Amino acid sequence: MGRSVSTPSNAYVVYGHLEVDQFRCDNCGDTFNEHANGLAKFGDPEWDADLPADLQDEVKRCPHCGEHEDGTTDQSEWAYQDAFDWLLEDFQQEVLRVFPSAYGDDTWLDREDHALASNRFAYFGISEYMGVVALWMAPKDNDYGLYDGLRDSWMRKAWPKFKAMANSCVPDPMVLLGVMSNGEAVYQRVNP
Repeated sequence: MGRSVSTPSNAYVVYGHLEVDQFRCDNCGDTFNEHANGLAKFGDPEWDADLPADLQDEVKRCPHCGEHEDGTTDQSEWAYQDAFDWLLEDFQQEVLRVFPSAYGDDTWLDREDHALASNRFAYFGISEYMGVVALWMAPKDNDYGLYDGLRDSWMRKAWPKFKAMANSCVPDPMVLLGVMSNGEAVYQRVNP
């Protein structure tokens, strides 16, 4: 649960969860969220030469190769931003590929809703809050409502294509089950 991520009015939305591993092992290159526990080995700072190997202090290690925690890097500060930047690029490229009438855009529809592409009828964009991302297709307002019927018909027909494309962009697709009165949203993973 968490506060609902912002989306424009009347938008067609695909939700997802963006998560990255917190640590990276400098030895094997693998990433992980939690260190494994193991006994100190010869060469570790905690190694006590006066104790037998099975009585050494417990230390944190890479769960993949056993590298001491000193040989791992906390990447939490920059890895999430990199993953989000790659999602922005991938989403925009996919929208431009799937919808030939779309062109690159850089419009903010609100404080949290960033349109990365658009065409005559719709904005295609992304919103994010605490790791929950919303990829959306929002209707464009037009002068005097002259093309509302055409726009709405195009969006209904484009929704299945958009949904398939957006689900392929987010690493962990989710469905919004509902929003409580305090603004917290409840999501369910599509592929648990």
